[in-house]
Amino acid sequence: HYLREAIGPALRLNLQHFPRVYEVGPCFRSDAASETHSPEFSMLDFYAAGEDLDFLMETAETAIAQTYDGRIERVSISDEIQTNFGVSPFVDTEEAVRMAMVKALRLPKFTSTYQAVEEFVERTIEPRSMGGCLLLHEFPLGTEVCARLRPGTTAVLDRFEILMNGLEVVHGYQDETNAPAYSERASEIYFYNEEQAQVQNAIASGSLPAESVGLGIGIERLCMATLGSSDIGEFLASTSVR
Repeated sequence: HYLREAIGPALRLNLQHFPRVYEVGPCFRSDAASETHSPEFSMLDFYAAGEDLDFLMETAETAIAQTYDGRIERVSISDEIQTNFGVSPFVDTEEAVRMAMVKALRLPKFTSTYQAVEEFVERTIEPRSMGGCLLLHEFPLGTEVCARLRPGTTAVLDRFEILMNGLEVVHGYQDETNAPAYSERASEIYFYNEEQAQVQNAIASGSLPAESVGLGIGIERLCMATLGSSDIGEFLASTSVR
């Protein structure tokens, strides 16, 4: 069995052989092309065994500091949700958080937690990153499949994003170590496949460390944010997707 290159499970599986692995290469997604999105782009992906979210956030901040010399402000999305919607992912369920956000934002009844948080961030937090840099963390459950549910909380995930000038340039998370919980969450959105199963089987056999963290940096978006560009097409490797 072989895993495709340039995906999280492939990098994570390589932690069987090396404590830290990284990759820089092209990625392809079915996003509609726009000034800030491209179906083909470049990513720097990094995975490390035996580390936690604090290590990963500090690593990401160090990487961003190579091109950005300003202050990186940390913003808790769970705290923002409590302030704006009166519910807290630290103690309330994902469904309670979702319903409160959907009602207050006047979104369709069946909007997912992920979509509600994306809408909230786009409306209220992205503008705060213009001319600066924000590290968003403590996202609620339902916004990332792979991230660990933080122990002692009801619905807070150990994941983060970094926004610069309104653009997401980094995302990262600490892997979920509860295998049944992970497979259930992934299966609900049809994300659990043979590649994910290989990783879980390797962890169960003891050949792969269960504790790991991973992040991705969008190269073109980092260039955009750093240079103040509004067109991702200026930095794409393939002219055919501009």
